[in-house]
Amino acid sequence: MEEQLKNLENQMNELGRKLDHLYRIIVGEELNEETSVVARLKKVEQQVESLIKFKEKLMYIAIGAAAPALYGTGKFFELILKALQ
Repeated sequence: MEEQLKNLENQMNELGRKLDHLYRIIVGEELNEETSVVARLKKVEQQVESLIKFKEKLMYIAIGAAAPALYGTGKFFELILKALQ
């Protein structure tokens, strides 16, 4: 019975060490939190947010440039049609 309790205690200690190791991987250590999964996830979220804003700016630029380009193309074809008549 005593041997079984010791075996169980050893298993619990091993499980505690493994959980502690996983916690340090996920949350990070006190001195080096930048290597944690949480810190890297926050960094990736910031990068995604930045890319979304950049994409929106590109869309506004494309829409803004399309209107004058369409107007100029329309005038160009209008001149060609008048010249052909």
